[in-house]
Amino acid sequence: MTKWKLDGEGPLFKQFQRTVIQQIVEGEFAPGDRLPSEAELMQRYALSRQTISKALSELAEQGLLERNKRAGTTVAKGFRERFLMPVKDISVEVGERGGVYEYRILALKKVRNGDGGLRWNDLPMGAPFLYVEVLHLADNTVAQHERRFINLTSVPKAADQTFEREPPGMWLMRNALWSWVRRRITAVNATEEVARLLQVPVGAACVTLERRLYHQEEAISIVYFIHPGDRFALDGDFGLAVSEHPLETTGRPHIA
Repeated sequence: MTKWKLDGEGPLFKQFQRTVIQQIVEGEFAPGDRLPSEAELMQRYALSRQTISKALSELAEQGLLERNKRAGTTVAKGFRERFLMPVKDISVEVGERGGVYEYRILALKKVRNGDGGLRWNDLPMGAPFLYVEVLHLADNTVAQHERRFINLTSVPKAADQTFEREPPGMWLMRNALWSWVRRRITAVNATEEVARLLQVPVGAACVTLERRLYHQEEAISIVYFIHPGDRFALDGDFGLAVSEHPLETTGRPHIA
């Protein structure tokens, strides 16, 4: 419990929520584990009962916790299935449908933020990140093109990865801590370059999915997927409303 500290940013109940989420994500509290009593939490953090109760009740409403007057507050038993599984790698989705999955690494390089026109506004200029471009196939048909940025300050071991054994999305889910994800979906028409990558006619309807992965306020990864419109299915989403971090779409690198 020594790791439970308020970060000093934003409203107190949001700070407290972030400490709770961090401990759950890092495994200090497993599904079904009981949190300390409100009285103990009040004393430990010098917070009012109202602040503690508001924070825990909101997390319970979001499905992260379960509240019971007799049993106290526990981590929801379905937490992992409900919140971690929606961030599935396409390889898992293809396998679940009974298809044959393949992927090809098209580009892989370490860059500094701002170099070569690659700009990630969540990171300071010059910060190191890994850039990877992947083509995903289902039953020998292109299902998705991926452009991914991984923050090497947050996930330093990504710097040595070749992703020959598993695609970057799956590797990241196993090797990086994260607490929430934000998605944005838009419809576009295929440019010549997109048409070539996805093997569709120029002007064909496509869907782009932007996914930003965070651990508390720290950017972990940002990825841009583009799918042929007739090969896209929307999955679930996950986002605990505990961050003060701005999420405007910025600095998107274009495929064409």
